[in-house]
Amino acid sequence: MNGEDFQAWTICWKANIWFHRPISKPLKCVECDETFTYPQDSHHSNFWLEATRCSVGHRQATTAEMQGETCVGVCSTCDQNYVLDVVKGKKECRREGCRRMIRVNEATIKRMIGSDDETLEQFISLLKKYKSYECEIHCDVVEYQGNPNQAFKPPTPECDHDRKVCNACLKPMFETAIRGGNLEALLCPDPECKKPVPLESIRTYVSADVFTIYSRKLSQKSLGENAKFRWCSCGHGQKHSGGETNPEWICLSCKKRHCFICRDGTCDHLREIDAQKERNKCAMKQAASQYFKQTKDEREKQRRLREAETADKREQARTSKKCPNATCRAPIQKDGGCAHMTCKKCGTHFCWCCKVIWWDRVPLHLSSCPVGIQRTTSRASLDTSGYAPDWDTDGGYDTSLDGRLWLTAGDR
Repeated sequence: MNGEDFQAWTICWKANIWFHRPISKPLKCVECDETFTYPQDSHHSNFWLEATRCSVGHRQATTAEMQGETCVGVCSTCDQNYVLDVVKGKKECRREGCRRMIRVNEATIKRMIGSDDETLEQFISLLKKYKSYECEIHCDVVEYQGNPNQAFKPPTPECDHDRKVCNACLKPMFETAIRGGNLEALLCPDPECKKPVPLESIRTYVSADVFTIYSRKLSQKSLGENAKFRWCSCGHGQKHSGGETNPEWICLSCKKRHCFICRDGTCDHLREIDAQKERNKCAMKQAASQYFKQTKDEREKQRRLREAETADKREQARTSKKCPNATCRAPIQKDGGCAHMTCKKCGTHFCWCCKVIWWDRVPLHLSSCPVGIQRTTSRASLDTSGYAPDWDTDGGYDTSLDGRLWLTAGDR
């Protein structure tokens, strides 16, 4: 590595530090394809995912990869030169079927390193230095200005790669093919691509005079060979890929509606299409209405169930008390009769009215108890060890139910 490359590497490393994040899962390196397990609380660079995109915006990891048991990224060894290689345009997009090079997203860089003015300025300057590509025809470096998505835009929208030939070389190549009538040669010059260059792209590459020649030859070729081509009364013609199966077509120039079969705008074919559209619209409205009705009925059903459940809980609270024993707290219901209560769950004996536990079945009541009047104690003097918190509190209980209780003489 020479001095210039080392200086660039140093700037890239400073920028890379801003993208370090904690890593908690094993990491599979997208460069060397090895899997690494790092110590707990380790930090790892996420530059490759956050700050890079290809010219069509592909992220370098799918959602499924990021949510797996093993995360994907760049290992510590490969990460040493990764950022500099991206800056130099040496890393290809990982998405299947995409041969574009990934580039640094400047907006992300400015957002993440905004507080470090020196590093940000050095890194942006470095990006400007490497805004270039090598033209495969005249074999020289072409520098560009502005948006890289436009600068790297290939000859056709369907190309799966970045631009490899400059406009100055594309122009004579395409103009020579057009003047010679060889329209089949208007292809992307990439040997692995060779996709046809569309009309609008040709317009941007050739002169106005040559484009007029191209349009005339293209129309003549289309009219002579394409059975799906139709003329509009405005003078504009176009291809209708739907054919007789889907006969409706709209002129791109004047927006007039036509029938591919009978070449009219008010024929039975179009009327049937309109009728089918209306039937589809009505069916969609009916389906939506049925869906919302079912949804409303289900909400009402759930509301009634919630109200019934709330009423059951309220009634249970009104007619039940909890066992005062700290290890039990089972709900107990009672309606009249003897106030001497024995919990069926834990066997604890207590007074239903004042809820004092009868240890060893010895009756004891609070002095405020309405039925226990012989063996009483104050609330402050009561030993509450073994009692549950708030043992004498039963929210919602109807105390009028206790008016029908009594005790035998020995339990008073």
